[in-house]
Amino acid sequence: MDDRRDLIKTRGHSCFEWIQLIATISIPIIIAIYTILENKSNISIAAANSRKDIEIANNYQRSESELAQQSQQKDRDLAHDQQQEDILVKYQTFLASLILERGEDLQKSSNTQNVLRFMTLTALNQLDIRRKDILIRSLHDAKLINFRENTNKNHPSILELASVNLKDITLGSPRNSPDEYPLHHYIPWEYLWLPDVILTNASFRHTRLQCATFTRARMDLVDLSFTNQPITKCFDEFPDAGTDFISTSLVNANFRNSKFRYTDFSRANLTFANMRGFSCQMCTFSHTILFQADLSFSYFYHSFLLNQSLLDFTGIKLKQATIYGSYFRSIDFQNADLSNAQLSQVTIRNSVFIKATLKNCSFIKSIIQESIFQNTTLNKIDFSNAILYNVTFNNSDMSNANLSFIKCVYCIFTNVKLEDTIFNNASLRYSKFINCSINMSQLDEAVDLFGSTLSNGTAPLTLGTEGQYSKKTIYNIRIQTGDEFQAETDADVYLQIFGEKNSTDKIQLEPVDYTPKKFQRGQINEFTYEFDDLGKIESVIIGHNEENPGAGWFLDWVEIDISMRSEIYRFPCYRWLDTDKDDGEIVRQLTLSGVSETPVYVVLYKITVVTGDKDRSGTDANVFLTIYGDKSDSGEQQLNQSKTNKNPFEQTETDVFDLYLISLGRLRKINIRHDNKGWGPGWYLFKIEIDDSKTHQKYHFPHDRWLSKDKGDSQISREIYALESRQFDLPITSKTISPLSVNYDEQIKALYTTYQIRVVTSDDKFHGDTNTNVYIVIFGESSHTDQIPLTISKTYKNPFKKGQTDLFEIETIDIGQPTKIKIGHANLGLLSDWLLDRVEIYISKLDRTWIFPCGRWLRNTTKESQLEIELFPNIHNK
Repeated sequence: MDDRRDLIKTRGHSCFEWIQLIATISIPIIIAIYTILENKSNISIAAANSRKDIEIANNYQRSESELAQQSQQKDRDLAHDQQQEDILVKYQTFLASLILERGEDLQKSSNTQNVLRFMTLTALNQLDIRRKDILIRSLHDAKLINFRENTNKNHPSILELASVNLKDITLGSPRNSPDEYPLHHYIPWEYLWLPDVILTNASFRHTRLQCATFTRARMDLVDLSFTNQPITKCFDEFPDAGTDFISTSLVNANFRNSKFRYTDFSRANLTFANMRGFSCQMCTFSHTILFQADLSFSYFYHSFLLNQSLLDFTGIKLKQATIYGSYFRSIDFQNADLSNAQLSQVTIRNSVFIKATLKNCSFIKSIIQESIFQNTTLNKIDFSNAILYNVTFNNSDMSNANLSFIKCVYCIFTNVKLEDTIFNNASLRYSKFINCSINMSQLDEAVDLFGSTLSNGTAPLTLGTEGQYSKKTIYNIRIQTGDEFQAETDADVYLQIFGEKNSTDKIQLEPVDYTPKKFQRGQINEFTYEFDDLGKIESVIIGHNEENPGAGWFLDWVEIDISMRSEIYRFPCYRWLDTDKDDGEIVRQLTLSGVSETPVYVVLYKITVVTGDKDRSGTDANVFLTIYGDKSDSGEQQLNQSKTNKNPFEQTETDVFDLYLISLGRLRKINIRHDNKGWGPGWYLFKIEIDDSKTHQKYHFPHDRWLSKDKGDSQISREIYALESRQFDLPITSKTISPLSVNYDEQIKALYTTYQIRVVTSDDKFHGDTNTNVYIVIFGESSHTDQIPLTISKTYKNPFKKGQTDLFEIETIDIGQPTKIKIGHANLGLLSDWLLDRVEIYISKLDRTWIFPCGRWLRNTTKESQLEIELFPNIHNK
């Protein structure tokens, strides 16, 4: 047992000793390993620091080298620039010396011209773009690269620059310059002669290109935006000569808002060109390529409206072009290709399309007048919502065309293929279909065929009833905004036309060319309207509302073209319509000789309309007002924008409307009416008041009656005569009398009188009754009424029959005791002859009756012609 304990003890000592032994050995090893790792880390850090030092040293050396190289490059650039400057100075010195020595002999000596060309080409090949600009300007100012009159037509310029590379040259303003540029800052290039020159990516922006020549030049990507050609003719020898782009490559060229006259683009390539807002007067585009070009809001027109010649656009290629809102006048489109072109909302006048291709072309919402389509491919063309006046289609293919909602007046279709053409909701008035391939069922879709006929080898078949189509006249109105700086306006412009027979209402002008900004500087805007015949045009009044920023406007002229009568009237102005310029007027009256010296004033008339307090007295109908003054009338104005109520003309409500009108003078009367539309159109109108902001006069128009088909006298239109505030015996307000206590309405009503008019038709065996329109004018001690129509008899449904006594009640301003009357009729209808026995007028507040005996025929015959008669009273106090 003891041995066993000793053995265990011995083993225990041995394990402890082993542990001590291992620890004794491991500690030095660990210390050694740590020491080795520490040394390696120090070595790595030292190596990294060494590399960094080396890199810094290398970078310093490299920086010094680069700085040295940059300095050397700068020196070289300066030397090169100085060299170029020396070349330019030497060339200019040479040029000056040559001009001083040779002078006019330059154009005669071919050897001198050869030397000049050699020196010029040498200089141009060495100079940078900026100095090339200067050199070209020097040559132009010296008239060495200018078209010269009375010279060899094959070499009209002293110096020829054919094939010279002027790529990227800037001969106008920089491409990033602002659009708005005063015209006097435009850079002039007169008679510039650069045929066959390379002008790719050049800039002529904001230049005046007067009679320049670029025949066969390479001008792709050129910037000609805002370019202007202010003169129309170059030389007497070449009366129609202008800027020349014949056979020029103008791919991707920019002509935005540029203006040219007498310019020839024949055989030029304008593929992808930007020609938005482009204007070209008397220009030629024969066989020009305009594939996928953008000609939106552009103008192409002949200067002389009544000239029989047309501008040459023959063979023009406008495939897939975008032509939105543009204007074409007097154009020959013979053999033109407009396939897939988008001509939406364009205006085309007095133009011909002979053997042209317009397949898949769009004329949506366009206006076409006095034009011919002959032997033309028009299949799948879209004329939807277009307006056509006096347009002829001959021997053409219009199959599968879309004529939905078209308005076509005096259109002729002869030998036209119209298979599957759509006439949905079309209006075709006074049009003819002669030998056309068309089914009657196609025309069933049309909504209006008044006066139109169809004759396919037979007698003409009338398609629509000859309706009471108003014989209106088409008026084309053109307005030229001046070329003065900031001549354009953003204001709303209105026009009123005065003729010998009639005058128009005030018209707010909306161009038919759909330009996004109308009345821009130098722009012509065109408007087309239909009016009753005005006769010879005598004057116009034009103005604007001055409400928008930049409202000031410089107007050159207004032109009215009545093409149906071959009449043109031009009204010159050449004045500002601006409160801050000229005489401060924004409205002018123009005559054929110029501006009328009589001032025209625009007045704010504040209209207050009070609806009465009757059951269902409000109306949802459309309400219209006409104001009559001693100078003019307002024309019918719709009252639809109340300043006090979102929903106007409701029971007991007061609605206020602002009307800006040319001064009407002292107001005499109004006509108020509604169109009897909507739910519950009947309206109880209490009164209307009109404030004249210029004279500060208030006019009162009491009514207090129904305007309803179902109530009152069944009238929906009524004339009301004016009462002025100064006519009233108004009380003087004081501290004890409130102004609100004054009952103006009662005083106004006291000034009105109701006249009961009895008209007795004779009981004659020869049937003296009439079915025409009868009227009366009552003359009193202080005034007289206007012509009053006698339409609604209170005793008979059909007035003025044999032996009848018809009673009419008229409420109007008190004119005193009647002294005479005028009564007559319009002589309309088959049974208009009328034998009038007498007229009686009763005034209730005087309890008196005035009798006006007649016993005369009112008729128009070979033996007797009298439609109106004056009658005097012979009995009082009946």
